Amino acid sequence: YEGAEAIYKNFYFRLGEVGLMAAVLAHAINGLRIITVDLWSKGSDYQKALNITALFIFIAFFLAWAILALFSAALAIEPDLPAS
Repeated sequence: YEGAEAIYKNFYFRLGEVGLMAAVLAHAINGLRIITVDLWSKGSDYQKALNITALFIFIAFFLAWAILALFSAALAIEPDLPAS
């Protein structure tokens, strides 16, 4: 268990996790944008605005999550327990 925990706490693993989250989040937001364009009668008229809106939504959610993911280990204070 401690070996797996050490891998998950590794900074480089967290960077990979952030990259994976960026890909998943961008894919999900773009999918919602495409659904909006397809189902809204004026969707094709507002593609540029929808692209910009999707970009800003992505940046807001991604930055909030990335900061928490990358720096949660630095902010967590674990007590030093005596060795058994």
